[in-house]
Amino acid sequence: MTSAAGSGSTALLVAPCSAVMDAGSGARKPITESMIHRVASQVEVPVIVGGGIRDAEKAWLNCKAGADIIVVGNAIEKDASLIREIADAVHQAPVTSKH
Repeated sequence: MTSAAGSGSTALLVAPCSAVMDAGSGARKPITESMIHRVASQVEVPVIVGGGIRDAEKAWLNCKAGADIIVVGNAIEKDASLIREIADAVHQAPVTSKH
C-alpha cells in the first residue's frame, strides 16, 4: 500500500483494489463528505471510509459523497441496533458510478 494523502489523523491508503480513508477508531472529526467526494471522483476503485461514523445519517452522507463501503465499529459496540439503521441508510444512498 502507498500513502497517497494524509492530514492529521486522517489517512488515505491506495491499494491495488481499493482506496481506504480512515479517520481512526472513534474519531472526533470524521472524514468530510467533500474529501470523500474528491477522492472518489479521482479513483476507479471502491472507496472504503471509516472512523467517526456514529449514526445512520453520517453513513448515508458518506455514501452519497462517494463511499462504496462504510466501516463502523465503536458506535455499534455501544448500540447494536445501529447495525440495522446504518444498513438501511446505506442501501438508500444514491449509487455513484466509477468511470
